[in-house]
Amino acid sequence: LEARPAAPCCPRGKRPPRRAEAAEAARASSRGGMPPVEDRDPGAGLFDQLYGADEGPPWDIGSWQPELCSSLWQGGEVIGPRVLDVGCGTGDNAVLLAMNGFHVIAFDFHEVAVKMSRERLAVAGELRGSVQVILADVFKLTDVPEIGGAKFDTAVDSAVMHCIGDDDAQARYVAALAGVVRPGGHLVLQACSDRNPDPWEGPPRRISEARMRQLLCEDTGWRVDSVRHCLYENRMGFKNGSCPAIWVVATRLGEQPEAPPDVSHDGVGECELRSEGQEPPAKRRAAG
Repeated sequence: LEARPAAPCCPRGKRPPRRAEAAEAARASSRGGMPPVEDRDPGAGLFDQLYGADEGPPWDIGSWQPELCSSLWQGGEVIGPRVLDVGCGTGDNAVLLAMNGFHVIAFDFHEVAVKMSRERLAVAGELRGSVQVILADVFKLTDVPEIGGAKFDTAVDSAVMHCIGDDDAQARYVAALAGVVRPGGHLVLQACSDRNPDPWEGPPRRISEARMRQLLCEDTGWRVDSVRHCLYENRMGFKNGSCPAIWVVATRLGEQPEAPPDVSHDGVGECELRSEGQEPPAKRRAAG
């Protein structure tokens, strides 16, 4: 079941960019370049170094990722009510998801990220949904009480996988997410794409559509529903503050048991998360 208001929130009070506009901007952005370093996974201690910088980590843009706003605006990709925010970073996207009526468990491997997320959640004001921020390792989710036995409707990866490591680690990452997303649930993922030209400074690694389809296939328990090109906003030194990215939506395969009517932990049902008088959102067919 989807849990979101009739008019999802978007940053700066503006309509999110249309997908065609974002794709064109991504093509234009790909004409730039960066110093020549091969694609590689992050070295030990890199993220601690980035979080410790005076200016903060380069993915902290002081707002939400526009493509996530666009996705929520148009609906159907992030389904709820239960959402797992993977590698939540500074917590902005988790807050955005909760503003749009979802009940979010957000986690990160780095203590400073968890602290920043909790601080931003504390000043976020009233939310239509909820957020719980925890410290966790994506490769050890079964050891986390808040996550281990849960099955989420959507897992959101905003620029995590492209920093997850080598090819083997990425495959294990996809398997870990398959273990916590219910059959019929979604993975929504954004990563720097191979449309970023050489020379390239990594990490992050550039992710191609072919690579994503290789990882998210029937053998790994997924089906890719859509792939589009967009922009990833950041402070990594790109022209105009963004770089070409790939946006992937995949469905978790498997039989989906018939579920009882959803009621959230605070007793707010689906109908109460919609604006008064709005028709229920179309139910998505579960993948078999």
